[in-house]
Amino acid sequence: MNALSSYDREEMLADVPRNRLCLLLLCVLSTIVLSECRSDGYQHASISRDPRTGAHVLYDSPAIQKIADRAVQAKTERRRNFWRTDNFVQRGADDMRKEPGYDVPGGTRFKILFESDALQYSKVEFESGPFKGQVGWLWRGAFHDGRTDYD
Repeated sequence: MNALSSYDREEMLADVPRNRLCLLLLCVLSTIVLSECRSDGYQHASISRDPRTGAHVLYDSPAIQKIADRAVQAKTERRRNFWRTDNFVQRGADDMRKEPGYDVPGGTRFKILFESDALQYSKVEFESGPFKGQVGWLWRGAFHDGRTDYD
């Protein structure tokens, strides 16, 4: 008969909390890793307006891309020349507001494809509703961005 000494039993019982802690740590790490695996690398959001009112979305066109490129370039130049005084963010927004677009109902889900603090608009691809798969430029004030909430 193979009997355990009292010392062996005490040592085994002492290992139980450590084993449970290791198991808990392993579960937490697995959850974190698996949640990251599901991420597609895009920020997902939805238009924060009432479904009856919606938001205006600009067509993704060469003219819009040119405006966005100019704004990003102006921001780069501003870093090199701090004393530059033009408001490239406002100029870009004014230029973009003149471009044609369409209305999308509130609650429509989308992913952000491109954004820059040089622009007041984000390039998005819609994930739901009748506009699913369409790409356009959405004013940042038209959607809730959880990354910028400090509640």
